[in-house]
Amino acid sequence: MKPVSKNLIIIVIFIVTVLGLFINKLTTPRTLSNDELLVNGLFLFDQHIQTLG
Repeated sequence: MKPVSKNLIIIVIFIVTVLGLFINKLTTPRTLSNDELLVNGLFLFDQHIQTLG
């Protein structure tokens, strides 16, 4: 195998690894603290509200 093609394979593997880790970071759900949930508009009710139906 030529040294140039070996370097290209290494570069492609590196790019795919970095891209895969980036996509994994974007798609992993993030857990929010109570303060962050309240800032985002979460309403916590003290008791269960009965729905009509």
